[in-house]
Amino acid sequence: MRCSGDVCSWTYEYTGKIETFVVPEGVGEIRIEVYGAAGDRSDLFPRVLPGAGGLTTGVLAVQTYDEYTVLIGQRGRKAGAFGGGGGVSARGFNGGGGGGSFVGAEDGTLLLAAGGGGGGGSDGKQYGVGDIPDVGGDGAGAGSTGINGSGNHFQGDDPPTGGTPTGPGAAGVCLYHNGSPGQGPATGTTPGAGGAGSDHLFEAGAGGGGGYYGGGGGGEAQSGAGGSGFAAAAVTQVRGETGVRRGDGLVVISASRSPFGAAPAPEGSGHGLAWTGAPIGALLAIGAGLLAAGSAMVGAARRRPSVS
Repeated sequence: MRCSGDVCSWTYEYTGKIETFVVPEGVGEIRIEVYGAAGDRSDLFPRVLPGAGGLTTGVLAVQTYDEYTVLIGQRGRKAGAFGGGGGVSARGFNGGGGGGSFVGAEDGTLLLAAGGGGGGGSDGKQYGVGDIPDVGGDGAGAGSTGINGSGNHFQGDDPPTGGTPTGPGAAGVCLYHNGSPGQGPATGTTPGAGGAGSDHLFEAGAGGGGGYYGGGGGGEAQSGAGGSGFAAAAVTQVRGETGVRRGDGLVVISASRSPFGAAPAPEGSGHGLAWTGAPIGALLAIGAGLLAAGSAMVGAARRRPSVS
């Protein structure tokens, strides 16, 4: 836990298990930041980037001693990642999908989720299509769809699609080997899983990212698609972003006895700016600081020895 002023924050990193946050005494609302995990790179084509995890933030009204579950997504793994990241065939070299991250109520109701990124695929060169890497699809925040996977190396290819706010991503389709679709919706403790990549001796498809709804797994040589994010109706000041997190997922919960409000925007004209809507206490503190600094400068000038 770290505190600055009257705001204290708890940071939850990947542990491979579901954790619990208990609301401190006297706190009426909390701000939550949820980051999905990134996918994994291909062993055979490490220069091809996997998808990055998404971000969902919001503010939730709470009561003292309420409990919330916290599930942090794991960076993509070939055997599948914690948080619903889709796996890859044991015979293949491409990357697994990253797990989604989730915060839920004590009764299992999902409150916030951020999608994981899809695994990285082939670089395209060996299939005669030039330098066209199959970059993994990014995971999404609340209200957005995960980014599709990629791959057009074979006739009839149809890369996997990202998880959406209302349904899972479709599997990647290839002339020879298809991936698996994503799953969902998630609950507070059960992720929407990303689809598994197709089976193949070398060019198995990459896994899809977990999330509210998981992204589709890649067909042969294809990258995986990203998972989607979510915010429940009880969550306010919701913001979602796509593709912001590399590595494992993360959740940051901040608590204050004062309400969380949107930061005031600078307004005005000429040479000055006025922060309209700023708390009067903050303005008085700024004014007192400026007055003290000015007094110190005047005192120093008076004490400066004269030169004759």
